[in-house]
This record gives sequence, structure tokens and C-alpha cells, in this order.
Amino acid sequence: MLFGPAKQQLADAWCAQFDQRIAQQPDSRHPDRRPDSATSNALVKRAQGVLLAKGVERTGTRRRGVRAHLRDNLTFYGAPGRDYLPLAGPRPPGLFPGNGFCLAERSCSPWVACGLGSCPQFSVAGYPDVIRTIWAWPPDESWSVGWQWAIRNESAPVNGFRPSRAELAITVRWHEI
Repeated sequence: MLFGPAKQQLADAWCAQFDQRIAQQPDSRHPDRRPDSATSNALVKRAQGVLLAKGVERTGTRRRGVRAHLRDNLTFYGAPGRDYLPLAGPRPPGLFPGNGFCLAERSCSPWVACGLGSCPQFSVAGYPDVIRTIWAWPPDESWSVGWQWAIRNESAPVNGFRPSRAELAITVRWHEI
């Protein structure tokens, strides 16, 4: 867990990389396979919903608004606490982000049950060498996902955004044994 100066040091280092427009190089990449159109459309709608809730309109200033939103990811949205999930071993495409989010979601649930807000993120895995430098992180461990928690700010418009959910028939395949 990270708090205080250690959390700020990491956020500052990540933001320095981002502000210099250094390309992110996560240890684990998404699979080469593109999502189906239903999934792709849902992802676009969610991203647009979050940006609109944060006041980022589809205008000429949208690019700056998107960059500001992406930078917010690296500052943990101002949350006081932060956890990370390292994973050892090989890094096949798509495996670690999915597993990381599953484990992070399970780790977020107790915080949410205690009345706090929580947010798992893969975006913070974009600069793993920063982590390795600051924490002397072992090179054989992948940086997969992080999550933060805080007292939920109900007045923040983005916290009121609720994405629509896909129908079960679209997301689940049933097989008889």
C-alpha cells in the first residue's frame, strides 16, 4: 500500500513521463485480437460517458480534456491510498490485464463494502520502469494493475456516471457438459 510522500513520488514520476509524451510501455499488452463490434461500441460509449461527466465536450478542446483525464489516472484521482498487483512469470498478451482486473476487483470489494470508493486501473501500468527505479522492483515481476480507495465524493459528476450493461446473452456463452 502506498500513502503520503511515497505515493506522491510515484505520481510525480509518472506524470513527468506523461508530460514529456513518453510512450507508455506496459509489461503486459492487450491481445492483438480486436473486440467484437458490440464490445467495441460499449467501450466507446463508456469512455464518452466518463469524459462528458467530467465536462469534456466533443469540441476543439477535447484533446486537452482527454489528456487531462489520462493524467488524472496517474495521480490516482487524488485518493489517499493506493495498492498494486505485481505478477511474476511470462507475460502473454491480454492475460495479465484481465487477471489483474479480476484480482483488483476482488481487492476493491472490501473497501467498497466499508463505504469507500475504489477504482482499478490498468493505465497506471504504462510506465513500469519508473516503478522498478523507485522501488527497486524485480525485473521478473510484471506490473499489472493498481487501484485506489477514498471516501466517495458524491458531488463529483463523474461518480454519478453509470454505464449501461450488456445483456447476459451477449457477454456469456453457455455450454452443456
